[in-house]
Amino acid sequence: MTGAGQPSTTSSRRLLIVLVCMINWGIGCLYLAPLRMRPIWDLPQFYFAAKLIRAGKISLLYDKSAYVPLNAELAKSDPLAAKYSTYFNRPAFEAPLFLPLAFLSYRAAGILVLIVNFGLLALLVWRIPKWLYAPRDSRIWLFVFMPFLHSIAFGQDTLLLTLLVAFGLHLLLDKQDIPSGAVLALAVFKPHLLCAVPFALIAGKKWKALCSFMFTAGALALVSFTIVGIRGIRNWAELLRAPSTDAVPLLMGNLRALGLHCGTAAAFAAASWALACFVIALRYSPFLDKFAAALLAGLLFSPHTYLQDYSLAAIIGLIALYPGTKYLLLLPWPYFYPFTDLLPFILLGLACLTCLAARPVILRWNEWCLVRKTYDIGLEGQGRQPVLAEECMRDTRG
Repeated sequence: MTGAGQPSTTSSRRLLIVLVCMINWGIGCLYLAPLRMRPIWDLPQFYFAAKLIRAGKISLLYDKSAYVPLNAELAKSDPLAAKYSTYFNRPAFEAPLFLPLAFLSYRAAGILVLIVNFGLLALLVWRIPKWLYAPRDSRIWLFVFMPFLHSIAFGQDTLLLTLLVAFGLHLLLDKQDIPSGAVLALAVFKPHLLCAVPFALIAGKKWKALCSFMFTAGALALVSFTIVGIRGIRNWAELLRAPSTDAVPLLMGNLRALGLHCGTAAAFAAASWALACFVIALRYSPFLDKFAAALLAGLLFSPHTYLQDYSLAAIIGLIALYPGTKYLLLLPWPYFYPFTDLLPFILLGLACLTCLAARPVILRWNEWCLVRKTYDIGLEGQGRQPVLAEECMRDTRG
């Protein structure tokens, strides 16, 4: 009976997977459909950076005046894109990556960026479950993961960021600490999202990976400084505070946005709770939980966290030990959230960080209870009265 029922069960499961994939495909197509009618909002900054490099003006990456003629030229072919264009605000070492865009028209550059991002999406869906030893079925949800598709729609570089972080973690799990640290450091073109990763490496005693990370990140910082100089660094600091960079803070997915929605007291309480959970996870959790907590801390405490930055949450979902956490992070529920804010992502991030801290606390509480029960049973067998738990623990250690 078992052998006869097995093919039927397998066929039903395959049919269900095909059905879910078709539904997810439809959701993804509906989400990306507006791309045919509007610009790729974040493309201009990368396109302008490429133009400056081709013109031999890479040192002016953060000079606002250098963007005036470029924006005027773009306004002739795409007025809407020029109206909402922004300045390049990544570390300078990333800028040469976009040089091929300078040899294309703006429209062709947009098509190329879409092709590259769809290719990165395919690579992510194909490889990161295997890299992180996650179930193969997780691919069903990855290809429609909203932050991934949002990155494509906005022409962002967060798919590359997620790919690098996932591969770096894979190398770390494969005991290749030095290459792992170097790969993770390549992802610091968004340094605010990875600022907590070194703490996870320290807590996990991954000293070789930490040294490799710091050395590579330092070398990239030196390259950036060499490209733009002191004046460029000052201009960069000003751009990071500019309205173009700090657009719509109410739509961010960090604790700062929580304060704007719910008040300063709520933001302070949430930040204190998140920091406490992060410290507990670093101190007592297994390494994968430490790494996940570092990514969550980066997302929550970063001054600028938008929907595309939550692409890193896919990694957290794939390495999560609790099935509930995995499903909450990966299932396509955000498509049915009726508002534009990211409050559910913030609350989910806090909940996941709480779970990462609660797990070791619960385990230690169970150990404490077991030691107390064992000690009390031993005393009763000897005809003695149970003593306080503190004495039990002290005697056990003695």
